[in-house]
Amino acid sequence: MPVVSISPDLLLQMLGRNLTDEELLQFLGELGCDVEGIDAQTGALRINLLPARPDLFDFCGLARSLKGYLGIETGPLEYQFSDSGIKVIVQPGLETVREFISAVVVRGLKFDKQLVGMIMDLQENLHWGLGRDRRRASIGIYDLNTVIPDFNYQPVSPDGTRFVPLGDTVARTPAEILKTHPKGQAYQHLLKNCSVYPLLTDALGQVLSMPPIINSEQTRVTEKTTDVFIDVTGPEPWAVKKTLAVIAAVFSDLGARVETVTVEYPDHRRNRTPEMTPETMLLDPVEVERVIGIKLSPAEITEILKKMRYGAVTLADGKVEVQVPAYRSDVLHTRDLIEDVAIGYGYHNLTPQIMHTVTPSQPLPLEEKCDLCRRVMTGLGFIEIMSLTLSSPEAQFERLGIQDDRLTVVLENPISVEQRILRRHLLSGIMETFSINATQPLPQKLFEIGDVFQLLLETDEIAKQAWQLQSTPKARALRRLSLGIADSRAGFAEVRAVIEALARELDWSLQFSPDDRPPFIAGRSAVIINASGENVGVCGEVHPEVLMRFGLLVPVVLAEVEIGKLFGVLDALSPLR
Repeated sequence: MPVVSISPDLLLQMLGRNLTDEELLQFLGELGCDVEGIDAQTGALRINLLPARPDLFDFCGLARSLKGYLGIETGPLEYQFSDSGIKVIVQPGLETVREFISAVVVRGLKFDKQLVGMIMDLQENLHWGLGRDRRRASIGIYDLNTVIPDFNYQPVSPDGTRFVPLGDTVARTPAEILKTHPKGQAYQHLLKNCSVYPLLTDALGQVLSMPPIINSEQTRVTEKTTDVFIDVTGPEPWAVKKTLAVIAAVFSDLGARVETVTVEYPDHRRNRTPEMTPETMLLDPVEVERVIGIKLSPAEITEILKKMRYGAVTLADGKVEVQVPAYRSDVLHTRDLIEDVAIGYGYHNLTPQIMHTVTPSQPLPLEEKCDLCRRVMTGLGFIEIMSLTLSSPEAQFERLGIQDDRLTVVLENPISVEQRILRRHLLSGIMETFSINATQPLPQKLFEIGDVFQLLLETDEIAKQAWQLQSTPKARALRRLSLGIADSRAGFAEVRAVIEALARELDWSLQFSPDDRPPFIAGRSAVIINASGENVGVCGEVHPEVLMRFGLLVPVVLAEVEIGKLFGVLDALSPLR
């Protein structure tokens, strides 16, 4: 995780109380911050950033939380901003690019070197945390005195305009920026396959930025800046909204005059941003006791939540109504509130108890077999990777040219478009890792052991057995081993040799039968068959079209086998609701 350096002097100045270094480290640790310590040379406080708490990425957010925890100032801060009268008009054509935008005006701050550095650090840290490296949200900060409101957020063709990008002296088209500018090269994948790019301009057509890539040089924030215009853009309204709320809270805490901006969409929606209205949640003290293990009265829970900077009121039925600040992007469930109750109460105040029963444990047979596979694969010179269980149809099927057989488990409420199904195979994880490491030395040898998932049909023998046991499975997990080699000399013979070596070490009896199926080259792939005549895997040379989709310029061979079948271990049943 990234590490941020924060001045203890600025933090204590915002806190309004003197603390020793030991006290400061203790209280921050009790709040849940991952503190490395204080740098002996610079005197800076070094903290590992937690992506779940972007409101603690700077000294303003830390001081805000410490004030509550230490009882200096409890309850929520009231953020009420006046209207700037400025509009951002979203033009048609961005619906499939980065449609959503929020903005705010900040006046009355002296942007000295220290403040500019702090804001730039906060911007990049938010890009990492909430923005997921600018994919979900990206931030632009501009000197308001260099532009003329109102603003237009509009599509532009790759060669439709020219402007001087930040840090440059030559005007370039959007297409040229993506090819030649360092930021363009680093983030061009965010606009890949887009026929138009987003562009933010002022009333005279002057370019402010090309989100999410780069600002214009003319709008640069300097030490002479006093007023700024800030925008956040992205494909997901929630991430855009929360990112701007964190920024607005920071500037308000710094004493700036924060003003709202009206965003008008083509369908006549009008949003006044930033949106700082708290979200209301209900918390049951019974649930708190069940989770934490201590009995707290509704009044005690209310006071603890106020310490954690929530608005909290005890209701007549004994429940607690909680007002969650807009800058808290991590509170999605009552369990998140209960976690803060535990932090506010103090984990160090909880009395440890010895468990009344002890259950001896041992590895599952399948896990022991997987460990054997890992030892063999590492002995063959392969490096293990771990990819995400959640994936997308594009990653699992389209990029590899594989046909979806409609047995895919689809999430009902996915958090993002990249994570809306359970993976069907491990091949995409191997290929994506090769793609990320395309500039690294060859050969590259990777393997992964993990579960893939598929829906069960009523005719499936495993499903019949489960229903006889009065369970209701809807899918099963299959444990597989996938391996890949990227090298200029990689071919079918090499991947077959690896499978045969693996089989020899693990006492498998395998045969290979020619087969033509994606993502492999016809005539250079095979299915893998065990001693019982069952199809237990595939292997082959990856088709050049697939390599192009992943940006790979060297041959790649892949293989995937079902460990459960090869070791005679039953598949796991996963009931889905």
